[in-house]
Amino acid sequence: MLKRRTLLQGSASTITAGLVSSPAVFMISLGSASLTTVCDDNLVLLGFVLFGNMPESVLRQTLKQHSISLNQLTPGCNLGLYNDDIDTVLFVLGAGGN
Repeated sequence: MLKRRTLLQGSASTITAGLVSSPAVFMISLGSASLTTVCDDNLVLLGFVLFGNMPESVLRQTLKQHSISLNQLTPGCNLGLYNDDIDTVLFVLGAGGN
């Protein structure tokens, strides 16, 4: 059974991970399961992944306005790894500067 205190401790770890400038790993046990969060600030995306369907004229203006390269984007990234006796799930907790 997941307790509120356990969840709050995990949330505090995740928030703290966002304040750390170098890679950080936090792990919390949830009964027989575990949740590991990693703040690595090293997500690399190709521009077409994010801007694939944007009209060309709007895309050019947006890239210029924000000084963004279409070749490579590197937003910070927080990852989560949930693991229990049956499943292992990797998911993105958040990416980007906001």
